[in-house]
Amino acid sequence: MPEQIGIVVVHGVMPHPRYEIQDECAGSLTGALNADPQWKKLGCWEYSVVNPVDPSVLSDLDPRPTISRVRLQGDNPVAPANTYFDVIEAYWSPLDKGKATFARVAGWLLQTIFVPLNTTARYMASPAKTFCDFGLIGGGIVLVVAFLALALLMAVKSLAQLTHTSESQSFATLIKTLTTFDFSGFPDESMLVKFALAVAGAYLIVQAVKGLIGFFQQLQTQKKIPAQMWDRLRFIVIVAVIGAALFVPMGWAYKGTGLLLVVAALAFEGGRTIAQSFFVNFFGDVQIYTTRDENVDYNAMRDKILELVTTTIVRVSSDDANGGKGYDKVFILAHSLGATVTLDAIMRYHQFIEQAPPVAKDLLVRAFRRIRALVTFGCPLEKTKYFTDVQNPSPSLALDQWRSDAYGPLFTDQPAELLASNAAASAMFWANYWYFADAVANEMESYRSFVPAGANAALGHHLRRTMHDLGPGKKPLGRPLCRNERGHKWWSLPDVIPHGDYLLDDWFWHSSVDPDPKKSHLGVLDIVARTGASPAPAAFGGRTWQQAPPSGPGYAVGPTYEPATPGQAAKFHDFRP
Repeated sequence: MPEQIGIVVVHGVMPHPRYEIQDECAGSLTGALNADPQWKKLGCWEYSVVNPVDPSVLSDLDPRPTISRVRLQGDNPVAPANTYFDVIEAYWSPLDKGKATFARVAGWLLQTIFVPLNTTARYMASPAKTFCDFGLIGGGIVLVVAFLALALLMAVKSLAQLTHTSESQSFATLIKTLTTFDFSGFPDESMLVKFALAVAGAYLIVQAVKGLIGFFQQLQTQKKIPAQMWDRLRFIVIVAVIGAALFVPMGWAYKGTGLLLVVAALAFEGGRTIAQSFFVNFFGDVQIYTTRDENVDYNAMRDKILELVTTTIVRVSSDDANGGKGYDKVFILAHSLGATVTLDAIMRYHQFIEQAPPVAKDLLVRAFRRIRALVTFGCPLEKTKYFTDVQNPSPSLALDQWRSDAYGPLFTDQPAELLASNAAASAMFWANYWYFADAVANEMESYRSFVPAGANAALGHHLRRTMHDLGPGKKPLGRPLCRNERGHKWWSLPDVIPHGDYLLDDWFWHSSVDPDPKKSHLGVLDIVARTGASPAPAAFGGRTWQQAPPSGPGYAVGPTYEPATPGQAAKFHDFRP
């Protein structure tokens, strides 16, 4: 039977325009379906923009954002007769942008990373991954300082050539001019005008270079070049010509001055871009969202972000979604910091259900069970967990223990759970996709629980107390809640770290089989698009992904732990009486 699938996609850090990740996800899903032998048999897939039908629009007079619908070519876009996928973004970008400053971010980093003074906050990653991630952050700081120093040096050298003075005198002149707007250090007005025109020309050249890099980067993702891109290329050339016309005459008259200014502008733009994009835009979002102190203004922004993502998930999973028909199944794809927000939103949704009166509970449970899987990619949950615990040193251990109990009933790392019906599903499947070279992402290691899937979180304390040794040198270790899938993309220009490459990576979407089950890879397409519409409903595309459950003593609902050494177990849980 055809299925109607809802996909909520949550973007991460950095400023994002509306519908950016929604269209990127829909386009990549379309390409993955067309490249898959099972789904290609049904025809050619495409996506189009549709308006949602939402009964609540009449009451609140607030038009809903549009939907990117992936469907078969030729099918009715408004009411498709075959399986289709509606991609809906949870767009929270404008809620916190422009609120963080470099000074506040730098102060927060000093407090959370270098002065934790807290033995309970743990950063869960291998030594190699930790060295790689913090090495990139440290390298970014060094690059900012180096670029800005180079820009200042080149500007001083060019001014020294222009005014025929020593570099020390030119440095004093430049600093005086920038800080006091006193231009008396220049011999005459014509010299000042020449220098200003040369600086403007160098800046235009640098902007043209940036535009050219972006142009060729966009060409890599375009199968067909839009006509407006040629207009963009012409504009880049015009800007470059104007810039050259401004600084070349002076560079010709004063040997090398124009070139020095171009290098200075390139270095300044590079340092400014790294400082703004990486530290303010990225760490600013993290600082705002991990601020749980209600006495700080950032906490109000955090609440608005969480409320928006929660509302989007609740709306898409409800009976009123999809024109009042509801979706057969809902999947959540969360990128970067969006994964942290999404996990909190799911917990908030579940807490709301737990506190709801009995008359509404069945309706809410049915809606919640439509959410069959959480897919995180480029996910910083291990890092944001550390930042949060550093900010709250005294209760962090208790919070960590409580979170593990609360997560246990809701998540599983077993893909076979996807084959169950909504009513029979005991937990939500969770898969995490990460690159080692992505300094933002981590393997999910600390997300484990002793509470069985589908059980009540209140059992956690009792289960931990009744845990016993598994033999000499063995301790119980909570079951993993997340299936980790590691990709192999490395650093590349111009973005350096492959943080934004997941949706465009074939590895992300397509599965692969290996004789060794541990080396088999589960692609996202086999999560969101193997739910009964596949020609092989009992398995994923003819490939059985069900794993044998852990063996050993456990509970009526199945074992909830793995054997581990005391040292391994102590990394994740506190075993004190």
